[in-house]
Amino acid sequence: TLGCKWNWLSHERRFSESFLEAAGLVDLPTKVPSEVRDVGTRAGYLSEEAARELGLTPGIAVATGIIDAHAGGIALAASQPDGTLALIAGTSNCHMVVNREEVHVPGVWGPYLGAMLPGWWLAEGGQSATGSLVDWTLRQHAAFGQVSKFASGQGISVFEVLNQRVEALIAREGHPTAHLHVLPDHHGNRSPRSDPAARGGIVGLTMEEGPDALARHYLATIEGIAYGTRHVIEAMRTAGHRIDRLVMCGGQTKNPLLVQRHADAIGLDINLAEDEDAVTLGAGILAAVAADAYPNLPSAAASMARSGATLKADPRAKAFHDAKYAAYCALSEQDSAIRALMADFN
Repeated sequence: TLGCKWNWLSHERRFSESFLEAAGLVDLPTKVPSEVRDVGTRAGYLSEEAARELGLTPGIAVATGIIDAHAGGIALAASQPDGTLALIAGTSNCHMVVNREEVHVPGVWGPYLGAMLPGWWLAEGGQSATGSLVDWTLRQHAAFGQVSKFASGQGISVFEVLNQRVEALIAREGHPTAHLHVLPDHHGNRSPRSDPAARGGIVGLTMEEGPDALARHYLATIEGIAYGTRHVIEAMRTAGHRIDRLVMCGGQTKNPLLVQRHADAIGLDINLAEDEDAVTLGAGILAAVAADAYPNLPSAAASMARSGATLKADPRAKAFHDAKYAAYCALSEQDSAIRALMADFN
């Protein structure tokens, strides 16, 4: 965590003096613990005061802390780290892959030695708005109130109603988003463009109204987010990472349409975690190792983390999604070009 968020050089176990001097933080090393411990090691034991307030027993082993998404990555990937991408999909997305080698990926954070798994270099991509973008998209549409009222009357979620609408559109049209494309950079692009000033876009609007128009826009947004993840994966592969397994957790996995569209758009089967809260499970795995219940994180994850359902990528959808992904990349390039045209008027 110190390496990933505080620029501590974990592979050299020191801060960069020149960096701290340039940042005006030369006194930072005096403000953090002098001993930096690896993830999954024991930081100490639960004190009597803390145990009393938590309703626990004093003396319980306490593991070193870790970033929330990285804890999820441990649950998803620690038992089979080589070639596995862990995707934490919630309000935003985190894409984590580890490598025995120091692989630098332009626009992707890292690599950080041992930030998620001891002995492995972590690279972390991300999308700033994913689940939050879907929610925002629905709220902006004129038909959202109508669909919400119908869903409430049926006792089901808005997403179930929209997924049914999407399936009906597919049955009638085959590819209902063939001419509707969403660039999902409404909140900037974290990876791999690494451009906080990036903007979202929609191409292919018509004057269609009503629930079908909302369902079409909803599907195009989901696809745009999936192509953003594909963009991150392709950047990682180009830099030298091997990614042939994708494991996913988070609130978005409760939406089967979203998960299936990601599998088809990326061209990889998506394995889901059995546990509904893989991030908390990852924290438990760290604690189990710190308590000497397991010798290391991979063995603990192999025992404690179990696979859930697998959604298979449909090979028949490849040509469509390859074309849509090319459109996504073109929109991304056009966003940069248009902003350059208007740069004098910021």
